Amino acid sequence: MKITIVGGGTAGWLSALYLLSRNIVTDEKTGKVKNENIWDITVIDTDKVPIIGAGEGSTGLLADAVALRLKRIPEITEWDFLTNTESTLKLGIRFKDWNGVGTEFLSPIQPTETANYSLDVHFALSAAYGKSHLAVLNGWMMENGYSTYYTDKKHSTLSHAYHFDAHKVGQFFKEVALKYGVKHINAEVIGLNRNGLNGDLDSVNLDNGTTFDSEMWIDCSGFSRVLIKPMGGGWKTYSEYLPTTSAIPFIQKYEKDENILAETLAWAQPNGWMWQIPTQERYGCGYVYSNQFTNYENAVDELQKNIGKKIEPIRNLNFEAGRVEKFWVNNVIAMGLSAGFLEPLQATSIHSTIVQLDSFVLHKLMATKEETCLEANREVFNRVISTLFDEFRDLIQIQYINDREDTEFWKYCKYGLPRTDRVKQILETCKYRIPSHNDFDGHHGVAGWGVWCWTLDGLRHFSIETAKKHLKTYRFDTDGESAYNQVQRHYKTYAYRLLKNKQFVELLKAGKITRPTMDQKRVPLAPPQ
Repeated sequence: MKITIVGGGTAGWLSALYLLSRNIVTDEKTGKVKNENIWDITVIDTDKVPIIGAGEGSTGLLADAVALRLKRIPEITEWDFLTNTESTLKLGIRFKDWNGVGTEFLSPIQPTETANYSLDVHFALSAAYGKSHLAVLNGWMMENGYSTYYTDKKHSTLSHAYHFDAHKVGQFFKEVALKYGVKHINAEVIGLNRNGLNGDLDSVNLDNGTTFDSEMWIDCSGFSRVLIKPMGGGWKTYSEYLPTTSAIPFIQKYEKDENILAETLAWAQPNGWMWQIPTQERYGCGYVYSNQFTNYENAVDELQKNIGKKIEPIRNLNFEAGRVEKFWVNNVIAMGLSAGFLEPLQATSIHSTIVQLDSFVLHKLMATKEETCLEANREVFNRVISTLFDEFRDLIQIQYINDREDTEFWKYCKYGLPRTDRVKQILETCKYRIPSHNDFDGHHGVAGWGVWCWTLDGLRHFSIETAKKHLKTYRFDTDGESAYNQVQRHYKTYAYRLLKNKQFVELLKAGKITRPTMDQKRVPLAPPQ
């Protein structure tokens, strides 16, 4: 079957690699890799699209994709990824000033060992002592500046995501894809030719004067949505529920002897928030703001005042938060920004792309169009991915519902921003108990309790008293202090075995962490007892 991806970038070339990984086999006798070409893969993209590359963070799903989903491709290993893209490790997000200037909380990407219990005991114990992030090893490592790699440079705790330059990642994925036979056409789609009988997309007209046909299409064209929009994908806006509308990306150089941490900084500002993402060479940054409460010039001024540095904006991006109503229409699927966009908070963009690829390539893709484009496949895919986006919308909205009211923007978020029904339910629950995994959807990739818990506690949507009351109800109050201290003592036993993150980055850049060493089988740490 002929499959064509329209649009390059991270989403487009990652889609190509997912498909390629299903094509590739390794000869058991010779060890040679060959492409069986079950699917004929082509990427159509144009170099006319401007490149931003200001820095992006992922969730753990990207690390899983590199280590597991794409492992049939020899050039896709963690070492290759980190060294070719100047990426760094990510343990979680540090939220600064979100509950008022001077406040801070950590949001590890790792769920607790008891996250699927009726009461998340490790989380509740730590929340009762005012430091919920210490319920997981990642939180302790964030607090103490560690990486996930041992001092032997071989083993890891297996609990990291990545910080990366999206342009470099797209280029790396592209080089690998082309090496194994993925075709590339540098052109822009200017027209669609649909089948008059069944409505399928038969071919596209390109700006180089040619027409290109295909049996299956993946739209990775970003906000332009050149395929899914005319195919009738529709649009569901989130602008009523999410307050930001614009972003100003920029670059910051490292100071001399900068302590590079394995974390994203999300720093609340007068009319939104700023991201700061460490790559190996510099910070990728941006100010996400609401143009209903400030304009571009004032946003730049207030940001420079708050961070105490002059910035050089790359551009001013305007966006509408939302998603398509139908992600899969006939023989066209929208992926990445073509499918939807909320805003940069919580690294939902690359995460949702990987969930979509997992669902389509690993579960629904067959050898022929007739076997793949079943109405049942489309219905399930559209329902599950809609839930994924809607749940992330709710997670991001609750981030803006906090105790700040020092500007008109934050007053609006606290008192005027309409709550989704889901957010109302969760806030009501938090008045009386700590939510559990049973309060959240269980589909693959959805923002479940293991993600929500850090924000709900960090913004004090439930109180320390509620945590203590819940522990008492479940008979965990009598030995709570000793249990909490035991977990912390357990984490400290790894202090002498783990590399500091700054040291890890320096060793990686200096070539002292080699591919054969890093790619040895990594052993996860034992769970805390």
